[in-house]
Amino acid sequence: MKFIERHLRLVFFSLGLLWGIALTFTGGILYLRAALIREIPSRLSYEETVEQFPRNASAIPGWTVRNQKCGLPAGKIAVFELCSRKYASPLLTTDPEIGCIIPCRTAIYEKPDGKTYLAMLNTGLFMRLIGGAPGEVFRRGILPEQKRMLEDITEK
Repeated sequence: MKFIERHLRLVFFSLGLLWGIALTFTGGILYLRAALIREIPSRLSYEETVEQFPRNASAIPGWTVRNQKCGLPAGKIAVFELCSRKYASPLLTTDPEIGCIIPCRTAIYEKPDGKTYLAMLNTGLFMRLIGGAPGEVFRRGILPEQKRMLEDITEK
């Protein structure tokens, strides 16, 4: 008991510090859960979006687009896999572990309310977390081109 009385300030400081760390950690997890996947409303119908998106992506030099069938449930959902050799080669040469997140994927689906959405990894946020050369390649090259892919599809 004498220890607590003598060191009361230190005890309260330590408890406050631990409480602050716990709150920051919890807040960070909640933020990442909400922000790591971008869901973008489409201004087009599901069919028009599924037709327009790969056309936009293929129109940008160097990008290849494949439609993935990987056991998708019945209903209106399409998953596209996108890759650019221009970006993949330097990324995989310097940081081969990045191979686990490329090629990039975009899902297009219709919700029960009848609206069509595109969902993709928030690569801007994700690459800020990774940093280094991959972060720069995504920020300077891939993100602007992804924005062009979504032109004429997403709501302004």
